[in-house]
Amino acid sequence: MYDPSKRARARECCQSSYFREHPLPCEPDMMPSFPQHRLKRKNSPGEYDGKGANQAQDQASGLFDAAFDRIVKKRRA
Repeated sequence: MYDPSKRARARECCQSSYFREHPLPCEPDMMPSFPQHRLKRKNSPGEYDGKGANQAQDQASGLFDAAFDRIVKKRRA
């Protein structure tokens, strides 16, 4: 495993059935994002003021809705 001469090459790995089996890779913009931690602000080390939580939830909900709409459109096509 640690011997470089015995390891698979990158080209061999890319030809693996892993990349052809379902579920296939999704588009990068369909990947989930987790912006909530960036929007949370702490007043003190143990205190959370809750500002930005609704905004983060709205943003996450919008991203989910957009991704869901794309999936439905692809299946109908």
